[in-house]
Amino acid sequence: MINSKILKITSVLKTGEVTANGYDKLYKEFRTKIEEIDTKLSNLQKAEDNYYLTVNYLLQLTNRAYDLFLSSEIEEKRKLLKILLQNPTLDRKNSSI
Repeated sequence: MINSKILKITSVLKTGEVTANGYDKLYKEFRTKIEEIDTKLSNLQKAEDNYYLTVNYLLQLTNRAYDLFLSSEIEEKRKLLKILLQNPTLDRKNSSI
């Protein structure tokens, strides 16, 4: 979209409908906008990559949670249970963590 605007402004410059200074100003504005969009896109892609890495790590951890718990020292087990049971709820006869 922005590239098409640059092409349009370039053709307008050739016909003399806009001055060279006006063209330069618009071109710089468009290039700045493109750089801002590229930066935002890059940040979103990094966030997405980090999200998938974190999810993968958590899935691997949960798959090994039982074995890790059994092989842990008593104090570590106590800490894990304390974290898990911070906000337990009771709904009729069912409890949830």
